[in-house]
Amino acid sequence: MNPELQRNLWLEASPFRLVLIAGLVLLAFAAASVAPRGIGSTSTVALALYWFFAVLWGTRSAALSVVAEIRERTWDGQKLSSIGPWEMVWGKLFGATSANWFGALLCLPFILLPAIRATNDLGTRRSDSTIKKLLQPEIIWLFLRARPRTINFAWISIIV
Repeated sequence: MNPELQRNLWLEASPFRLVLIAGLVLLAFAAASVAPRGIGSTSTVALALYWFFAVLWGTRSAALSVVAEIRERTWDGQKLSSIGPWEMVWGKLFGATSANWFGALLCLPFILLPAIRATNDLGTRRSDSTIKKLLQPEIIWLFLRARPRTINFAWISIIV
């Protein structure tokens, strides 16, 4: 196994942290299920938690893993080690964000199952819009990253 991935898994995906995340997700779903009908549903809460885990907290965790190595002056040693650059990337990307991915994966069934079951008046599936909502920030980020100097707002309006 990739040593960087293994080290980050040991640090970030501790059993206590995973149980804590599962408990918080369960608590949020329980609160949403007893809330009045107009306030929110479990799929809405799951979508908000997915964004929190995958986009906000995940991005922060990935960035802080590299910043912590630089701050602790171990980044140069890691760059000079026998670990290849792609092993380092996968170790930082998936190891440092493993608890975040765990929380996001707990939310996915509550997002996708209602979307798959939901049908509109014509009997067609509406799951495409939910999947589009999940992937929208990544698509926009990739588009803006690919063309940093010339932003075509027509393409952004098509994506949205």
